[in-house]
Amino acid sequence: MKPVTASLVLLVLMFLAACNRTQDTTITQVEDQVAIESIADASLTSMKGWELYSWRDANGWYFALVEGTNRLKTFEEISAPGVAVLGWTALERKLSRLATGEEILWSIRKVRGTAFPVEDRLRTIKSICEARGLVLSIDR
Repeated sequence: MKPVTASLVLLVLMFLAACNRTQDTTITQVEDQVAIESIADASLTSMKGWELYSWRDANGWYFALVEGTNRLKTFEEISAPGVAVLGWTALERKLSRLATGEEILWSIRKVRGTAFPVEDRLRTIKSICEARGLVLSIDR
């Protein structure tokens, strides 16, 4: 084999190996997101804290607890299956997974279609967070 041809073959093989590595990383990231629900209670942390969204429809109150980021979320994103949960008990289960000291921002101003429940419920969730050692900020 000529040196130029051998170099070209080596270059193509290296490129294919790099592409394959990227694909494996993507698969792992998706698996990690799915596995998040199986993480032990009081052990989940996020470098940028957590964002909590809520809204109501004919079925009741929905909640989405997602990792904090520097970008705005869409309603479609937070209401997607596997992200949104229905009911107060489901929200408490999500909160129970967060490690002590985690910060949560509950906001309705960032995503159109979200709303806060009545003041009584806001206080109840705030109390639950305090009892678990979570720092809840409500952005009105």
